[in-house]
Amino acid sequence: MKMFSGNKTLRVTLLAFLCSLGMTFSIWGGACAPPPLGESNEEKKDPKQESYKEANPNDAGRETVADTQVKDEPPAVDTPSTEPPVADDKPGDVPTTDVTPKENDPDTTTPEQGQEADPPEVIIRQQVLTPKAFQANKLVSSVWTLPTYFSTTTKLHMAIHANTTTVLGTNRGFFRVFNNGKANVIRRVDTRAVVGVASWKDTDVVVAHSKQLYLWDGSALSPTNFFKNLDGSNIRALAERDKNSFWIGTAKSLWLFDNNTLQQFKNVTDVASLTYSPKKKLLLIRNSKNEFSALQENAGKWNLRSFKGENVTLLDMTSFAGATVNFWGFDDKKTLLYRRINGSNAAWWLFRLKPDANDKTVETLKLTSMLFQKKVEHTWALTANIYYRLATGTAITLTKPTGFGTVKAAASTSDSAMWLSDGKKLAKIGSTAPPAVSYAKDIKPIVTANCISCHSSKSTRKQMPYFETLAQVKAQVDRMVIRMNAGTMPPGAKTVPNADIAKFTSWKTGGFKP
Repeated sequence: MKMFSGNKTLRVTLLAFLCSLGMTFSIWGGACAPPPLGESNEEKKDPKQESYKEANPNDAGRETVADTQVKDEPPAVDTPSTEPPVADDKPGDVPTTDVTPKENDPDTTTPEQGQEADPPEVIIRQQVLTPKAFQANKLVSSVWTLPTYFSTTTKLHMAIHANTTTVLGTNRGFFRVFNNGKANVIRRVDTRAVVGVASWKDTDVVVAHSKQLYLWDGSALSPTNFFKNLDGSNIRALAERDKNSFWIGTAKSLWLFDNNTLQQFKNVTDVASLTYSPKKKLLLIRNSKNEFSALQENAGKWNLRSFKGENVTLLDMTSFAGATVNFWGFDDKKTLLYRRINGSNAAWWLFRLKPDANDKTVETLKLTSMLFQKKVEHTWALTANIYYRLATGTAITLTKPTGFGTVKAAASTSDSAMWLSDGKKLAKIGSTAPPAVSYAKDIKPIVTANCISCHSSKSTRKQMPYFETLAQVKAQVDRMVIRMNAGTMPPGAKTVPNADIAKFTSWKTGGFKP
């Protein structure tokens, strides 16, 4: 649903507000005086009375948090952070919004309405499924040494900034993870506990704390007013949907920020974690009781399926990598289940990687956890020494990196890399690091195309800094980024693409590689 109607085109980002236009619009299309974002001249309403809100938050100024080298500190206690109906399932709960769209509004999409239906019959089948074969594989791995306070960390939140720099959020703060050309380095940017991170466009990373959302542009964290637009309860989870949108899970509700529109799904409450599958447009939701549900978009409509009544107790759940909407489950006995369609019903099957010879229902492997691998959307079952990519056909096996212990926390980034922590080391497996941004290959061509006509000794414009050498550009890089983002450099109608602007920040972050 578009938040604005009429011919006026408004571009709302997380760092630009309608306040700059001297007015703001309510979700009903009327104009009013510009109160601070998140507040109102009207009597304060229950947050459930608004499903779509202006979600553009930053009139609080900019806060700069300098990078600091990681130092050992006393361990802190972890802050608890704590697929839809499948194609052949019957529809279940349907999320609803509080705003009734105008009739025949082509810009409006509404979650599908309907009566709650009985869930499909779910059978726990004792026939045991196993992989048809195993195939050993090798992937490139790299290891970072962790500060000692990571020994108690059980959750990793990871994203990639501007397609170049990997960032990590934990209960111990927000970190950059990189190679400086000589060694693998983890550098702490901020000490506050993080509950989620997501890449935003090609310029920022959204960093979620329980009561605040920040933007990180590669060098500084900027506070926003985004939290004031939510329901007031703690943020517990964040999941990247695409470059322009992300999911927010709170103690009371589920929210989607998509192309400047903030949408609430009130039928979803008590969100503890979120896992998104772009290929299936499917969001898996876990609550604080380890009960799972799935929200899926289909032809502009939303379908919600709860797995609560399916007689399984799960610790984790992921979507199947194939075309069908099937699921992997990791239960409270630390064994695997596989949910697939069985005629008009769904069935959970026992799945064993190495079943006992006398009792096929017994798993001989000691599984510790599951990991959903982004981009390729594979699921891995982890043991102390071997990692198994699950499949009903050929399962792939990986041996853990040399000297690496039992996995305590795991995550994946959008380049398909898997990140594992044993409390002492952080291992990256798979994918390859994007090439470092260099002056000769990346920066100089952008400067030549956009800046040199004004900023050179040959220019007729006087009193302008020169951008003819690496040293000159390095000295002015922060000012250049500000002016390019503002659209004042180069002059005229020409603008520098966001991806190119981001290269300057990445160049600085990487140490100004020649």
